[in-house]
Amino acid sequence: MNQEKDTGLNNKRNRTILGVIIAVIICIGAGVGIYELLFSEDANEEVYVSSVSGLMGNLENGMRNRFQGIVESNNSWTATLDGRPVKEYKVKVGDKVEVGTPLLVYDNSQKEEEIANARLELQRMQDERAAMNADIAELNTERNEATDDLAAEELAINIQQKQIDMRNKDTEIATKQEEVKNMEDSLASDTVTSEISGVVKSLGNETEEGESSGGLTIVDINTFQIKAKVNEQNLSSLYEGEKVIIFSRVSNDIHWKGKITNIDKENTLASAEEYDEDGDEMTVSSNYPFYISLKKTEGLAVGQHVYVEENVGQLKKNPEEVIELDSYMIVDLETDDPYVWADNGSGRLEKRSVTLGEYNEDADRYRIEDGITMADYLAQPDENVHAGMKTVDMNAKDDDENAEDDEDSDDEEDDEEDDE
Repeated sequence: MNQEKDTGLNNKRNRTILGVIIAVIICIGAGVGIYELLFSEDANEEVYVSSVSGLMGNLENGMRNRFQGIVESNNSWTATLDGRPVKEYKVKVGDKVEVGTPLLVYDNSQKEEEIANARLELQRMQDERAAMNADIAELNTERNEATDDLAAEELAINIQQKQIDMRNKDTEIATKQEEVKNMEDSLASDTVTSEISGVVKSLGNETEEGESSGGLTIVDINTFQIKAKVNEQNLSSLYEGEKVIIFSRVSNDIHWKGKITNIDKENTLASAEEYDEDGDEMTVSSNYPFYISLKKTEGLAVGQHVYVEENVGQLKKNPEEVIELDSYMIVDLETDDPYVWADNGSGRLEKRSVTLGEYNEDADRYRIEDGITMADYLAQPDENVHAGMKTVDMNAKDDDENAEDDEDSDDEEDDEEDDE
């Protein structure tokens, strides 16, 4: 009986010792974990991360950037004005015209006077040539009748000179005849008619002397394109051939589809000046025009202002979350296990495998089919980035810096008030 009692006590003592050992091990493990978390090198290293939404150029509310645009015609015809005064314009800016519609009537009175003077000059030249020809005939007669060889030789020289003068006169006459013909042709019609159907965009220019210059322009109202502008900060987010959606400024329910045909990086539009809160100029940001072709144009009008968004499926009833990343954000692209550096949700960096979809060569982007969402935060890969690093939101950092600047500014204002 005593033996069984001793055995039970020994077993109980052993279980107690085992429990203590396990508790000690757990405490040691927790301590090591806490130490590594608080004092290890990785724990103290920081890396900046940006939201996937931000990396794609999206706004904080998840909508894509909107660009301002205007509807214009991509087909036009210009009647170049030739300098004659305009007697009467048959149309005004904004009028619709058809092929053959009279646009303007020239005042030809001045040209007719110039042509009359040119004809008189031509007649004078022809009379001079006739006189030269008569002189040559008379000199030939005198040379044939001359009995003195010296006199005959002098007459022959005079005849040769007259013949040279007459050939030069023939050249002058031919030039003047061509000039008169061109002037007469320019007056064949004093009325300019349209060669296309469309709307009158401009009437050209007229000087104080009444002379016309420039051109009367007609735009085809049946062939539209969108001219939009993009800020230099967002220029890299667009590419030629990209599908876009054009929204009416009245309602998002009114929209058209198209694609970018040209991004003009050589010619900037008027620069947008940015100012700080005190009104002092900070930076000058350039805008670049880009052009969009349309599938359908019903409901659009030349001069209409619109908004433009990149088409990422936002018009679908259940819009899918389309994620595209620049290739430099993805590691091991050429392997079967590409990945990105992502925040693990607890403020630490982790290696996150992703499934790649279609590659856009023009934009150098990959569609991400699986692995990350718009809400994830990513770090830009480089040789110093590794798992376990503490993540810092780039946008939050900028907000903190701005707040500190505001506090410094308030302190300076307080100091100035104290000095006063």
